[in-house]
Amino acid sequence: MNYSRSNIDDYIDKFEDTFKNDDESIRMIIKKWPNNTEFEQVLAKMCVINSLYSAGVRKKQLCGIATYISKISDLDKKINSGDMQAFYDISNTSEDLFNVPVFASKFCHFHNPKKFPIYDKFSRKALAYINRIEKFSGLFEERDIQDYRIYKEKIDLYLKVLPTKYNYKKIDQFLWLYGYELEKENKKKRI
Repeated sequence: MNYSRSNIDDYIDKFEDTFKNDDESIRMIIKKWPNNTEFEQVLAKMCVINSLYSAGVRKKQLCGIATYISKISDLDKKINSGDMQAFYDISNTSEDLFNVPVFASKFCHFHNPKKFPIYDKFSRKALAYINRIEKFSGLFEERDIQDYRIYKEKIDLYLKVLPTKYNYKKIDQFLWLYGYELEKENKKKRI
C-alpha cells in the first residue's frame, strides 16, 4: 500500500462521504451541551461519541465514567484552553477500561478539535508508517507513541511538513482510514 501526499485528500473525501453525518451529530450534541458538569449531559455525549466513533467504552461502564467526568475539577476550562491535563484527567478514571485513552482523546477532540487530535490504533499505525517514508520526526514505531503527549507531538511535526490546509480533524480522517487499510492489508498477509 503506497503512501503519497497526493492521496491525503482522497482519503479525507472518502472518510467524509462515509462519516459526515456521524461528525455532524456529535458536533450538534456538543453545541447543545458544551459543558461537562451535569451527569446526564455528559452521559448523552459519551453515548453518542462511543457509539459513532467506536471509542470502546462498554455499556455497563458509561454511567460510572460519566459520573467521574462530571466531577473533574475545571475540566471545561482545561478542554477549552487545550490543556493536555484534560485528556489525562479523563484517562485516569477508576473504571477498568482498556481504551480509555482512545475515548478521552475523542471526548476532548469533539469539545475542542483545534487542540486535541484523536488517538487510536489505526492513526498510530499510519503515523508510524508514514514517518518511515516522510522522515518528519526521528525514527519511531507505533509502540513509541502510546503516550498521548508524544503522539500529539508527532502529529504536530507531521502537520508542519504538510500544507496548512490540514488540521487535526482532517489529518485524523486521513490517518484513521489509511491506518485501517494498512491493518486490513497486514491481516491478508498473515493469512
